[in-house]
Amino acid sequence: MRKVYFIRHGDVETPGGESFCLGTADFPLSAAGRARSVLLAPGFESWGVSEVFSSPLSRALETAALMGARPIALPGLAEAGQGDWDGLPFSEIRERWPELYAARGRDRTLLPPGAEEPDAVLGRFTRAVGEALECTRGDIALVTHRSALRLFLGSALGLTADAAARLELHCGSVTRLEWSGGLWELGGRAGQRPHPELLPPLCLRLLEADAPDRVAAHCRAVEREALRLVCALAAAGVYPDEFAVSAGALLHDIARTEPEHAARGAELLEALGYPRIASIVRQHHGLDEPEHLDEAAVVFLADKLVLGAKHVGLESRFAESEARCSTPEARASHERQLEQARALRRRINSLCGKTVVA
Repeated sequence: MRKVYFIRHGDVETPGGESFCLGTADFPLSAAGRARSVLLAPGFESWGVSEVFSSPLSRALETAALMGARPIALPGLAEAGQGDWDGLPFSEIRERWPELYAARGRDRTLLPPGAEEPDAVLGRFTRAVGEALECTRGDIALVTHRSALRLFLGSALGLTADAAARLELHCGSVTRLEWSGGLWELGGRAGQRPHPELLPPLCLRLLEADAPDRVAAHCRAVEREALRLVCALAAAGVYPDEFAVSAGALLHDIARTEPEHAARGAELLEALGYPRIASIVRQHHGLDEPEHLDEAAVVFLADKLVLGAKHVGLESRFAESEARCSTPEARASHERQLEQARALRRRINSLCGKTVVA
């Protein structure tokens, strides 16, 4: 019996964030898509597969690379071509083909003009899977697309067309099939998204997939400072969760290149299924409850003690950041954060009976 892991690529980046008809049109991964691909890595490393095959489309190849594979591209694993609709935003499709669009909403067997026929998609996909099995031994993984994979799963598992169409195959999900004697069986639930623990090596992979080197270096320095504070607090009888602190510190600037990056980073982590870490990241520019000496407070303060990748005193850090406050709103936020940081410094130094935060 051989295990075959079918992986749907990560989320894609589309112009203006609009919803597009995705077939063979080649869109890259979004920030969420890159993160979901990295989250596949721990599972992939545990599978012990002998080879990884991928659709030749960039969103699939990038997913395979980010999860740690060196994929072999097989054209037969590509998504079903969507004809005249391929690569167009649905807003334009609704305007140009209003009757067909409405009818297709009721009957998914209706195809866009010039779309690849389902039998053709199933045939070349099935041949590609067979080729991958024939040229390898042991378990394998294939990175592919939703529509083509649904057709294959329906055929391999003997599902009705309606049942196959209802399969939830989210971006970044895994479906494991077991192949023996020419027969396929589903191993577990189709379309499972991994949810690995955010330990430091995985956090660094998430960070490095999307952040410039200088940002990654800053986040590593903030984690070191945050864990120093955790140790000092533990000696004083206060015990923040060091794993949450570590993950929050390493990922606090995961969206650093975007506007309102604290909120954007929190939204990303929330979407990935890590609400607790998302809350820590969201608060690194201002605490919801400054009187609480919790994980968010530790990461907030640690960030205010690091300039670039260097540990500095609180006043030095805020003097540097004040020069970049060009609006009244920015200056008000700066003053609020400085007040919160000073209050935390007083409280921690008092608890510890010594100067832990300068």
